[in-house]
Amino acid sequence: MIKIGYDVKNEMLIQKIWNLYSFDHELLIYELSMERMEEIRDLKIDVMIYDLNHDECPRLESFEKICMKLNIKSICVLNEYTDDLIESILKFHLDYQCDYQITDEGLYLLLLRMMNDHDKMKLSIYERIEKICLKRGVSAHLKGFDYLQSAILYYIENEHASFRMKDVYDTIAKKHHTTSSRVEKNLRLAINASGSLLSNAKFVDACFRECQYE
Repeated sequence: MIKIGYDVKNEMLIQKIWNLYSFDHELLIYELSMERMEEIRDLKIDVMIYDLNHDECPRLESFEKICMKLNIKSICVLNEYTDDLIESILKFHLDYQCDYQITDEGLYLLLLRMMNDHDKMKLSIYERIEKICLKRGVSAHLKGFDYLQSAILYYIENEHASFRMKDVYDTIAKKHHTTSSRVEKNLRLAINASGSLLSNAKFVDACFRECQYE
């Protein structure tokens, strides 16, 4: 099942999205906006589609933020007269671009390709995190090893926003069905056992930054 999120103004493009129901794969299609971020997060959207006109750089910025927060792929469908936006478009993390004349079949095939690429991207993130933890001397048999990986992933998913380390512990505890204090303790034990003198927060931050360039 492919979950598609969209925010488009082009009526022709909206029809193309709904026409995708005629293909073999089952689709769920949702209309999205920044105001519904929590709802979008719960839906676990796979890919996003949006169109762009010549005067809509702010809209492009908001969708780039959504895609980064949710770690999902996006299709930007360029309408006519977007030459003055090309420089801005190139600055953002757009995964795919196409023009407004794309066919139903072309859009469908592009979606399938995005899904395949997204699966590979998610796998590579987990692999990079594990590799970095091992390289820094954290023993894989310790509970803190799993907690460390979860902490790094939390940093990535939240764009390393301003948050308290307690928020990280609470999230990991819920994920691993334990308590926040046990997460903190086991994370510290694993980091100390690696020979590092860094605090939990600084060690996770260092791993996160290394993961970005791995």
